Amino acid sequence: MLALRPLHEPAAAYASVVGLLVLTSWVAVAMGLVISALVRTQDQATSFIPLSLIPQLFFAGAIVGVEKMGAAVAALSKLAFAQWSYAGAGTAIDMNYRIAADPPFARTNGFGTDFFDLGPAPALGVLVGFLALMLLAVALLLRRRPRA
Repeated sequence: MLALRPLHEPAAAYASVVGLLVLTSWVAVAMGLVISALVRTQDQATSFIPLSLIPQLFFAGAIVGVEKMGAAVAALSKLAFAQWSYAGAGTAIDMNYRIAADPPFARTNGFGTDFFDLGPAPALGVLVGFLALMLLAVALLLRRRPRA
């Protein structure tokens, strides 16, 4: 997509966005491994996948901005790794400036001015934390599972 619709940003911004996307995909795979370690059959795993992905979509802030969420839901959205990836990627390409540069969109902006204030490096750190927690959960879940 970046080749078809360039961002007109320095190479470092592209590297940050790609790095965040790759790390986010690893976290998503780790989430799938947690689900796989929790369930007993393939059918159960298939049933739980949408139940884990839909909250990532809703709480990431892309559909409904965190600024427009209630306090309890906004606090809960901090547990969605997709939100951290989205905020970090938006900061890497300076979304606050892009939103402000489009006055009609800026008037209806649901993100507020502080959603895209998370630098790519802190976003990478949070995603690495999510990855480590999920891999630890997989190791613990597999350890407690009886050997066949």
